[in-house]
Amino acid sequence: MPVISRLPFSRNEEIHNILKPKEIACYSRTSENKILVGSDRNLRYYYFPDNQLDDPISLAAGRGSFQDFRSKIDDVCSIHGLLKAIQNIEEKKCSKLKVNIITFRGIFRKLISALFDGGGRYQEPLDLRLVIFDDQIFIKEIPKKDEYKNGTIDLNTFTGYKFEILTTLEEPVNMSTRDEIESRPSKIVNNGDEFVSVVGTGIGHCRMVLGAEVDGIFDFKEEENKIKNISHYVELKCSKDIRSERDANNFANKLFRTWLQCFLVGVPRIIYGFRDADYKLISIEEYSTDNIISMLRKYNPQLAENCSCAIGWYGKITEWLLTIQTRYSQKEAPESIIPFKLTVQDHELQLIDIATEDDEYDQIVNGGNVLSNEFKEWRRRLHQQNL
Repeated sequence: MPVISRLPFSRNEEIHNILKPKEIACYSRTSENKILVGSDRNLRYYYFPDNQLDDPISLAAGRGSFQDFRSKIDDVCSIHGLLKAIQNIEEKKCSKLKVNIITFRGIFRKLISALFDGGGRYQEPLDLRLVIFDDQIFIKEIPKKDEYKNGTIDLNTFTGYKFEILTTLEEPVNMSTRDEIESRPSKIVNNGDEFVSVVGTGIGHCRMVLGAEVDGIFDFKEEENKIKNISHYVELKCSKDIRSERDANNFANKLFRTWLQCFLVGVPRIIYGFRDADYKLISIEEYSTDNIISMLRKYNPQLAENCSCAIGWYGKITEWLLTIQTRYSQKEAPESIIPFKLTVQDHELQLIDIATEDDEYDQIVNGGNVLSNEFKEWRRRLHQQNL
């Protein structure tokens, strides 16, 4: 398959103006894979007093009873929920959202991180599908079932889920019972429910909608002015405790990627739980997303420089995607769908044409492998209304 466009890696790109991210919608996905647009039923609330660390809690306990819902979902990378939320906005306004790119923030994090991975231990696989439809770019990832081996969840992955259960509640603390708070260490851990914030953002001339799974609310939820909810969200992570210079360097690399993940959608706060060699939770540290660059500059100047390079590379990627959008402008045929593969090879991003005879062409263009049939039909109806 021919490569139709390439973007060589570059660390020295101009930094463009960045729009302040705003939440424009949200949805909850249930363990049965039902999408509830506008619902925050799966949004959790952070609460973990320091005294709960007096008796170290095992982050490995309960692994055998872990409830794996994600492996039962045909496509955990589907953007159909995101499209439902967008359609809901557009139906109310009777107009298309004026954005260039629609995708998940995790995809942009991987596209940006590819610049720094260089085939090393942090290199992430990148197998994306990009389609141009109705003069907009939609990007989704091809799912990989590498999280589970022989029916058992990887222990390090499990500790992340366990940490989230330990430190969050289904309701604010003042609405939670003592039993709900104290029984968290024994709760069955699962990966079913999730809450997704739909964020409007942009860099340079590019405007985007990014879906982002949210771990929880740190303090309180905005009821009157919901676009401000992002300023209350928190990212929860778990890592081994730092006992050597090597551990410190590994954690700094993790923190850089977590900073990037939060920076993209404006999540202001990161909380890391640290576990010992026996997988006991021994400490918790809070970080401000805005302060991470200055912190890295003090302890790891190279990673601080990477933060600036990441912002410049982010702008360059969006510029490149805008040229592709312009090249395949569909103003004369907005209902057509043009599919591509987007991947990383030889220190560059590559856009690869998907030919009509390719096995997946029909499922992308006529099926629901990227865009849902419901969303395609909605846009076609909207186009007819606006003629």
